[in-house]
Amino acid sequence: MSRRVVVIGGGASGTAAAYAAHQAGAAVVVVTGRPGASSLGSGALDGPTLAALGDARGAVLSFIEALGAWEITDDACQLATSAGLLRESRGRDKSLLDVARFKNAVVAVVDASRPTWDAVGLARAWSGEPWATSRGVRFEPVAVDVLRHAHESIAPDADLAALHDDAVRIAWLLERLQKSPELHGKCAVLLGPWLGTRPGLGPRLSAGLGKPIGEPLSLPGGVAGLRFDAARDDLLARIGATRTAGWAVRLTAGAATPSAVRAELESGETIDADAAVLAVGGLTAGGIRFARSQPFELSLACPAVLALRGTPLLTSGSPHGASFEAFGWSGYRAAAGFERVGIWIEGNGRFRAADGSPRAGLFAAGDTVADAPHTLLDAVLSGLLAGRSAALDDGHEGRDRGTDG
Repeated sequence: MSRRVVVIGGGASGTAAAYAAHQAGAAVVVVTGRPGASSLGSGALDGPTLAALGDARGAVLSFIEALGAWEITDDACQLATSAGLLRESRGRDKSLLDVARFKNAVVAVVDASRPTWDAVGLARAWSGEPWATSRGVRFEPVAVDVLRHAHESIAPDADLAALHDDAVRIAWLLERLQKSPELHGKCAVLLGPWLGTRPGLGPRLSAGLGKPIGEPLSLPGGVAGLRFDAARDDLLARIGATRTAGWAVRLTAGAATPSAVRAELESGETIDADAAVLAVGGLTAGGIRFARSQPFELSLACPAVLALRGTPLLTSGSPHGASFEAFGWSGYRAAAGFERVGIWIEGNGRFRAADGSPRAGLFAAGDTVADAPHTLLDAVLSGLLAGRSAALDDGHEGRDRGTDG
């Protein structure tokens, strides 16, 4: 019988953990609660280069291909932002326009007469960026009517993007672009963040028009996050993972449970498994929170040891509790710490007990991990490692050394 792995968290690291556990032969249950950092993402994939991934390169590329929404290559991307800047990224949501491929060329910025989309101002700002001037790349606003109904001029970006999930609307948009003389001589087309709430529209439009079409980066909570959510749901369905919506309130392991691990949800539902991967995000995503006496704690009851810079955090000895300021600013350029507080783990993602010994059946991934780099690709990498380790772990190592919940 295959092992059963429960993954708590449905962001990039949790999805990667579920995928890796399935690839290693485990049956997977994924608990997804509120949207986290991945669902609020801009569409940029920051993190290490493919070369820096070393032996993990194949696993990362396999996951990204299976997800279907992202692209990462050996060369860096150059992406436009809604603040009028251009910035480098290791990879991107496929519906974002990568201008790094262009030189001595003009990119058309579609002026759609939307109050939230200043095509003229953005084109001027992007053209003035040092990267663009050094490459001879200019951005030029062009008037193309890509709005079909009057209310679309004031509709939120996500609502306008959702309209483009319809095949009829996509065909209409492509015809408008194909018939526009303003696009002749332009190397690519840049629209606002409206190219569907599901992956794939950008590449399909590009193929139909015969030149690249894409978006700038999304604002937090924008359509790039919606596309990740859709791609995640499709992937979990394809691998046969059981999806449970809810908020985990407790994770126990060892003699305290009838199975190796047990996750308890706010609804009262319990999930028994052979191993668990905790991927609930860090302080900014709500997976870890400040608590004066701790001075930090997880968002659920769990036998985890929180650490910083490789050392477990101690309970404050002050009657007034821990001072947040000590973690908020180091006084120097170095990070102070609160953004790196997380679960103390071994190299394979396994929890450590307070004495440094391993805890059987419990793993962590992503921003939940102490001292972890907070980039999307690093989250994917740690998720893949923790998921595979959870699926292949025999469940016995460390059981007699502090594994009770």
